[in-house]
Amino acid sequence: MKRLILALAAILVAEPALALSCMRPDPVSDFRAAASEPEPWIVVEGMLTFGPLQKPAPGKSGGAKVAETPGHITGAFLTRNGFTGRFNRDIILRVSCVGPWCGTITPGRHLAFLKQEGDRYVMLVEACPSKIYENPDPATLDAIEQCMGGKCP
Repeated sequence: MKRLILALAAILVAEPALALSCMRPDPVSDFRAAASEPEPWIVVEGMLTFGPLQKPAPGKSGGAKVAETPGHITGAFLTRNGFTGRFNRDIILRVSCVGPWCGTITPGRHLAFLKQEGDRYVMLVEACPSKIYENPDPATLDAIEQCMGGKCP
């Protein structure tokens, strides 16, 4: 009986190990990562709207699963002079899941790193949040503007 109790206790203690472990999102790190990738990225600050968010259908195979939802952002994109470029266009929200964990987002004001794919801009809504910051504060926007000027804090 004592072994059974110990075995059950070990299973209960091991359960949190199954949780998804994500690094803390950091817009400056995201800027550096996007700048080092060969694909073009754009940094946008503005109002995001979209209809019902599509989530990937559960599947039997491992790995990430994705689903896309059309959306729209109205705001400004980052230039060497700050968030001065007008941005008003449709985008794609690409939601990915890893196991039972899926990315999530709500409509509203966001700072977002959008990946350019041909003539489309794609917002990556990942299970481990990064590249999207809801209601960014002035200090965050200032830090990203400094990065664009070559002086990341």
